[in-house]
Amino acid sequence: ILLAWGSSLKGFNYFMLDNLPFYGKFRAPSMAMVIPQLCFPLLAVLAVSKLTTETDWALAWKKLRLSVIATGVIMVILAGFYFTANYTGKGDASISDNFKQSFMQQVPPGQQPPPQVVQQAEEGSKALMKALREDRKSETGRDLLRTFLFIALAVVLIGLYVKKYIKALVLSIGLIALSAFDLIGIDYRYLYDERYQDAEEVANAFTPSAADQQIKNDPDHANFRVFNQTVDYRNESMTSYHHNSIGGYSPAKLGLYQDLMGHQIDKGNMQVLNMLNTKYIIMPDAAGRQVVRINPDAYGNCWLVKGIKFVSGPNEEMLALDSTNLRDTVVISDQFKPLVKAMPVYDSAAFIKVDKRENDKITYNFSSTQPQFAVLSEIYYSAGWKAFIDGQKADYMKVDYCLRGLYVPAGKHSIEFRFEPSTVSTGRTITIWSSIAIYLLIVLSLVFYFRKKD
Repeated sequence: ILLAWGSSLKGFNYFMLDNLPFYGKFRAPSMAMVIPQLCFPLLAVLAVSKLTTETDWALAWKKLRLSVIATGVIMVILAGFYFTANYTGKGDASISDNFKQSFMQQVPPGQQPPPQVVQQAEEGSKALMKALREDRKSETGRDLLRTFLFIALAVVLIGLYVKKYIKALVLSIGLIALSAFDLIGIDYRYLYDERYQDAEEVANAFTPSAADQQIKNDPDHANFRVFNQTVDYRNESMTSYHHNSIGGYSPAKLGLYQDLMGHQIDKGNMQVLNMLNTKYIIMPDAAGRQVVRINPDAYGNCWLVKGIKFVSGPNEEMLALDSTNLRDTVVISDQFKPLVKAMPVYDSAAFIKVDKRENDKITYNFSSTQPQFAVLSEIYYSAGWKAFIDGQKADYMKVDYCLRGLYVPAGKHSIEFRFEPSTVSTGRTITIWSSIAIYLLIVLSLVFYFRKKD
């Protein structure tokens, strides 16, 4: 619970962030709440198991009284919070500003809002913020009362059992019913009737626009990317639904690609869009409608370069993208220099092309009478992707800040990239042996049970 407080308890949580292994892998500190969500039900099951095997009923009643007192103290503390909290949040200033902006939308763009409009916006924003705080207090009070009622009902059931008015089966059924009713009530806040839609209604949302349909008509549709400039390309998913997109939303973002978006794509560097094989760009016209522009300079899925520019680090690598002809020259950090076994030699007949593409495997055909350096329009990810030339493992490197590149010797070769993260094979091995261990324990438990019975 303390971990979930994040920056609200900086001294503790920054220390844990620096020293607790794998804690930095959490997307947000609040994810730590999965730990009590697992432990509390487990402790509850153990407590009920202990209670149903209890023989000293006087001691059990004493423990129940102590538990009720401890729970009562916690409820009093929570009630104190309910009555004394101001129900403000860190994001309230931003919410208030949004309210003000919505009130001032009546003012034409470019004009200074008159004082009375500003005053109305201020007063309206204050009224809405007050209502928001009241709603927060109301929701807190409702949940606090709900919690108290569930605890009271559970205490009554346990008390009746300890006093031998009901049997263990009735107690178990009662607690299961309370738990189920509690869970269903919370679940219904997220999945209530109005949130369910007919399949036809959902299907309409995915109907391709005229621009999407125009791009889909390209017979090479699977082998290029699309840049939709009519939307926030970082946080929308519809373009990715219809095409291979250079944008889209994912909660797990690759840092390399995030850097590229912020430093290159956002400023419209066409060289970078070309190296990402962006064949089509969806743009708004004067009326705000989507129009499709074809980019004839897209480099394709892969290409061979004539030269290599070595730079000293990632910052220089990013800056080099501003002034380098990326079609002919690849930018490589010095740390990968040992993997470049020879400089490329120009061969007009040399080529590399995609032979087959799957989710976890991409195969390329290569031919050249001279050694070459190939750039592949795929994001570099050494933690999972492995390269093979004619079946032999090969080294590949990060090039042009975020793409993959590899040295290829002269001749005709089959180049294959496979997604084979070690974590998957390790996890599979652990799963297999864990399953075997569980089945053996079950068999041993049955053997000991029947021997003891005999």
